[in-house]
Amino acid sequence: VADDTAAIQRALDAAAAKRDTVFVPAGTYLCSTLKMHPQTGLYGHPTFSYKSPGGAVLKLRDANVRCLLDITGAIGVTVEGLCLDGSNGLGQGIHGILLDKPDFGKQEDALRIERCRIANFSGHGVLLSRVWCFSIRHSMIAFNKGNGIRLRGWDGFILDNWLSGNGLAGLGAYDENAAVTITANRIEWNATGGIDIRSGYYYNITGNYIDRSGGPGISSAPSLSSRS
Repeated sequence: VADDTAAIQRALDAAAAKRDTVFVPAGTYLCSTLKMHPQTGLYGHPTFSYKSPGGAVLKLRDANVRCLLDITGAIGVTVEGLCLDGSNGLGQGIHGILLDKPDFGKQEDALRIERCRIANFSGHGVLLSRVWCFSIRHSMIAFNKGNGIRLRGWDGFILDNWLSGNGLAGLGAYDENAAVTITANRIEWNATGGIDIRSGYYYNITGNYIDRSGGPGISSAPSLSSRS
């Protein structure tokens, strides 16, 4: 019932000095935005199911923020084994994980999101804007009002995830995007389609199961940069 933002942020700040990882024990932690630092990790033991979170749950408590977990500028960051819970769509346009840079920069982001459940946010589950080198693996990104994953960038791997029941597409890439491998994902029940790519190129899309989409399973079209 307490606001755990300050306590967890202190741990993340301390980890930054040693390029270390913060372990989150099982439990539910009410949080506003948490800011991660370069070459650090945030880790828990995943025990979630399809319909409910489990293990370490970071639950959004603030309706006036952009995201729960901000990884902007956190080169080499790892988020693993956590449930990020958007509190049944609290607020408007709040994302689960956010990377939002003004440009692509001079260094690869090299971020990793693994074995996480990211669900019930009023924005996108994961929003990566101007990302360069990333992987999202073995995660469930579901029931968000925006896209499961909203991508602007390149050089990524999206492997063995559930992208389910989102308000837009399971994966939406509407600005500059390229060179992404999308393999062995289950992409289902998304309102506007499974994989929606605008002006993208050099994709490797293989072995995905796309089911019950509200639009095309896979679509490609000219850029729709005004969509967010």
